[in-house]
Amino acid sequence: MRLYQARLPVAADTRLSVVVRTPAAGPTRLKAAVAFTDAPTTFVTFDLGSTGGTGWERRTIDLSAHAGRTIAQLGLQAEGSDDAYDIRVGQLAVHDGPVDAVAAPSGLTVLGAADVSATSKSLRLSWTGSGQVHHYDVYRRDPDGSRTYLGATPNDAYFVPRLDRVGAETSTTVEVEAVGAEYGRSAAATTTVTWDGTPPDGTNLALGRPATASGQCAAEEGPAKAVNGSVTGGTSDKWCATTSAPWLEVDLGSARRITRFTVRHAQAGGESAAWNTRDFTVQVRSAAGDPWTTAVTVTGNTAAVTDHPVTVTARYVRLAVTRPTQGSDPAARIYEFEAWGS
Repeated sequence: MRLYQARLPVAADTRLSVVVRTPAAGPTRLKAAVAFTDAPTTFVTFDLGSTGGTGWERRTIDLSAHAGRTIAQLGLQAEGSDDAYDIRVGQLAVHDGPVDAVAAPSGLTVLGAADVSATSKSLRLSWTGSGQVHHYDVYRRDPDGSRTYLGATPNDAYFVPRLDRVGAETSTTVEVEAVGAEYGRSAAATTTVTWDGTPPDGTNLALGRPATASGQCAAEEGPAKAVNGSVTGGTSDKWCATTSAPWLEVDLGSARRITRFTVRHAQAGGESAAWNTRDFTVQVRSAAGDPWTTAVTVTGNTAAVTDHPVTVTARYVRLAVTRPTQGSDPAARIYEFEAWGS
């Protein structure tokens, strides 16, 4: 696919960068294609490799081997024999030297907040700009340490239509980063949004409760790790199992009213998005001799954290995994299995 005609001289520090996004982690099967003025119909290609998840990722290619030549055409080349092919290209850039540094915005302030529901707010944000920037990216910091993208603007103010409270968090950190013309990023300016009162979902009833499972991958990856309230203890801070049809069961101690299940998958603990649980169910029962009842069924999940509102009463809750990852890896990896209620 020939995209652009150009006359761009290549120096010893010239770089080509491509920003791509795929629907699942794996090979992009995409190459950047460059033709030079001394052979304008012959393309040199550069493989963009594989993605590690479903977010935007940048590939930077060193063009120093072609110093002294001049770029005549830029394009992309896709390879493969699949019936369908899906890839997004967010940016194609050529630049000399390191990416320009960008100063951080300052004075990030919540000008106003309004309740959208018992567990969400709308926000009006404002900050002092940091000079010549392309745009500002706005994020929220999640309780597990990850970030959720809220939006972008070229201005020094932004309206967040809905910021959701996660679990029982008492405050949420909002971050704003400046992005330069060459897509260099600044440090983040931060501010805090405070949540009042106890969340309607109550408390995590599964926290610290006795847990059993179909098996475990290693001695330090037993079922108790999925109810210890932590996802930041490294890659062994999880329940892992490679058994056929893996399951994890938690005894809440007595029949409790449950309003929501939350499952924190592999990516929530810092592992690859390709290992997030794809298909699973959550089952409940009030007594050990009762049959299991399915409260939640999920297929095709790719997210690191999944929330599942329910209205059930149960003592025993079970996570049953039917497809543990996005591909053929057989290991179920669960960093936390939470049952919220009272």
